[in-house]
Amino acid sequence: MTYRSALLLSFLLTCSLPAASEQIMEVVPLKHRLVSDVLPTMRQLVSPGGSVMGLQDKLIIRTTADNLADLKSVLAALDTRMRQLRITVSQDIKTTSRAREDQLSARFNSGNVSAGVGQASRARDGAQIDIGSAENGIRYDGRVAQRSESSGNNHFVRALEGQAAFINTGQAVPLVQRSVHHNGYGSTVQDTTQLHNVGSGFYVTPRLTGDDGVNLEISPHADNLNARAGTIETRGLSTMVNGRLGEWIGIGGANQSFNDSSNRALGRATKQGNDSYDVWVKVEVVP
Repeated sequence: MTYRSALLLSFLLTCSLPAASEQIMEVVPLKHRLVSDVLPTMRQLVSPGGSVMGLQDKLIIRTTADNLADLKSVLAALDTRMRQLRITVSQDIKTTSRAREDQLSARFNSGNVSAGVGQASRARDGAQIDIGSAENGIRYDGRVAQRSESSGNNHFVRALEGQAAFINTGQAVPLVQRSVHHNGYGSTVQDTTQLHNVGSGFYVTPRLTGDDGVNLEISPHADNLNARAGTIETRGLSTMVNGRLGEWIGIGGANQSFNDSSNRALGRATKQGNDSYDVWVKVEVVP
């Protein structure tokens, strides 16, 4: 005899005692839902002195006849077929930046004497103003560069209501990592190449509420490879939101600005920009 069978037998024997005081016992099989989905609600509604137990795909209810009728009515509303959902997540990443460089340089030559200050820009773009000649004069170099990048991804997955789902897409990219080892004879530099996953996707657990409401426990993430810096930038969030079926629900994001500047001899360089990350989700019932 298994432990569950012994527990059930003990429960049935207890229910058969005269002290049950007009209580009756009934085993109610579930058609669609798991015991864990309905048991908390049923236990809250059982009358004082009664009990509700779960065994495999059945509920064992001991209570009065009137309360049993009420519990079975509630159970009929809870034990419905789980609907299949299509969950779409949209992640948008936008980066804008503006860089400016201003530089003065001067050159002076007289006989065997020459002098100079500042470094003239060799770039062909930008503005240049010369006063005097290249050998004896002053030059102003000014450059402004603007950059705007945007990337987005849409993922969708089918899931049963109340059940967790996960989707992830991406690729493994090689990145070089440099390490320096010091010893008694000096230092040794070693480069190693390792594969790192760069992807995007989300975890989600949907629960339907009412006629057209939905509750989501969701954790989206998005990776981006910065080839210039040789790094992987990761963005993500974890939250619980409520919304309506068929509508886009904003679930969060991030917005950060940067402002860097550096001074040099007779020159200055500044860089300003903004980085934003926005996430939206939509849940639809699959017919």
